[in-house]
Amino acid sequence: MGDIVKFTDMTSYPYYDETFENIGVVQYAGNHFYITNRNAVDMEDLVDERDNTMNCEVIGNIFDNPELLEGV
Repeated sequence: MGDIVKFTDMTSYPYYDETFENIGVVQYAGNHFYITNRNAVDMEDLVDERDNTMNCEVIGNIFDNPELLEGV
């Protein structure tokens, strides 16, 4: 808990495709992990269906790197 992660989300609409870089904090509640500070991304969007792994990178934590969350 408290890890800061970076992940990519792809939004597709009939006439609109865009990739977003997002940063969020890993939290734990009610027997599951989730990522806060998400901009309209579902947790299942982070799972690579080919090998069932999470598609995100730990870039720090809230205690040592709070500056990573500035503006999020």
